[in-house]
Amino acid sequence: METTIKNFESISIEHLVENFNKALEIIQEKAKEKGWRLSWKELSDVKIEEKDLLKSLISQNSRKKFRNKINRVLKKGSLKSINSLLNYGFKIISSNWAIESQWKVKISEKEEAIQKARKNWKEAQILADQYLKAYKEEKGDFYKK
Repeated sequence: METTIKNFESISIEHLVENFNKALEIIQEKAKEKGWRLSWKELSDVKIEEKDLLKSLISQNSRKKFRNKINRVLKKGSLKSINSLLNYGFKIISSNWAIESQWKVKISEKEEAIQKARKNWKEAQILADQYLKAYKEEKGDFYKK
């Protein structure tokens, strides 16, 4: 995977299709590398073509928006930017294809378990602080007499 990727400026349909397909490949590589779970199974078969975008991306504004989302994935590749692109791409493509479920990348099961454990620990810490405060109020200066 390249470390420096230059932003593309063109909003022509050909360039958008080419770069969206590149972004899909990068998403799959990152998902394998980091153990992310994909909400779809057949993304490797998905290759969009110009005819898929012609109906949906009529205005220049929507093309720029799509280009910027692709650039963020190509440059950063964060989970947030990937899901943002997939959501926007799904809205564009679902009108032309019969797609039932939303495209989304979820964190790995291990990372999800870590986040859940941290949440539980924070809740227990708050409860422990409340018990400590109640104990100190009850004790007061009883032992100092």
